[in-house]
Amino acid sequence: MENYVREHLQRSEMIDFLKRDFSCYKWSIRSPGKRLRLSQIYYNDKNVPVEDVVDAMQKELNGPGALLGYRAMHKKIRQQHNI
Repeated sequence: MENYVREHLQRSEMIDFLKRDFSCYKWSIRSPGKRLRLSQIYYNDKNVPVEDVVDAMQKELNGPGALLGYRAMHKKIRQQHNI
């Protein structure tokens, strides 16, 4: 499940893979959240320095990401910079 979190999959996508890989369990939309909490796997990494986030934002705002909305910008930065 940690790999799915690193790939920034949504819960519905994660459930499809979990059903394929672990068919012995019954999966619902809430199941991944419960299992992630039990395994202490989180989407947010609190160990990322603020300076890294600011630098990633500046690079995107000075480049092709200047016209993105905040959701698209957030997704792009998390994927490219592993923040």
